[in-house]
Amino acid sequence: MRPAANERELSAVAIQIIGSHRSLTAAEREIAPNETPAKADELNTLKDAIRAGHDPLGVEFQRLRSPQMRRVRGAVYTPPAIVEAMIDWAATEAGDADSIARSAC
Repeated sequence: MRPAANERELSAVAIQIIGSHRSLTAAEREIAPNETPAKADELNTLKDAIRAGHDPLGVEFQRLRSPQMRRVRGAVYTPPAIVEAMIDWAATEAGDADSIARSAC
């Protein structure tokens, strides 16, 4: 994906990936026509990455908005390595829902 110039451009790419504007709010629909559309090959690459479990739009969003800016707005992201460790742990505990629930408290 070519780097987005700003959050509106990134939002427009996300809207293109969704494909249908029917499920969007009026404010979201206003974004799409005002930004240069991504090329088909760019969209396909993004869709393939998302299907493979990657988060190219999230990575790009984090590039556009600094940790300091996100923190002020209450947006704190768990690093992928920690998320993966949590998922691996939860998968090994899948048979014991009580254990998982207790550790969440």
